[in-house]
Amino acid sequence: LFISIRLYHSVSDRNIIIEKKSLADIAKNDSDPDVRKTATEKLSDQKLLANIAKNDSDPDVRKTATEKLSDQKLLADIAQNASDWGCSKGCIKKSDRP
Repeated sequence: LFISIRLYHSVSDRNIIIEKKSLADIAKNDSDPDVRKTATEKLSDQKLLANIAKNDSDPDVRKTATEKLSDQKLLADIAQNASDWGCSKGCIKKSDRP
């Protein structure tokens, strides 16, 4: 289990807010696509990556998740069922089956 601690510094009141979240939670739920992409780059859980590749709202995050996938069944499922052609195409390229 990975834990990330993010510090936010508020200039107006000089308070520091500490937020602890799992890396998986950040990859799936952070409001910033760049943060989700960075967290996704560090994941290895194939089912979680497949979920992100199929469901994330940002195409760059979906692409990053697709690039990390190696499970052939998950790649085939995404290639056949993803609504994002770029994601499907990436899975087809990675697939062992032509």
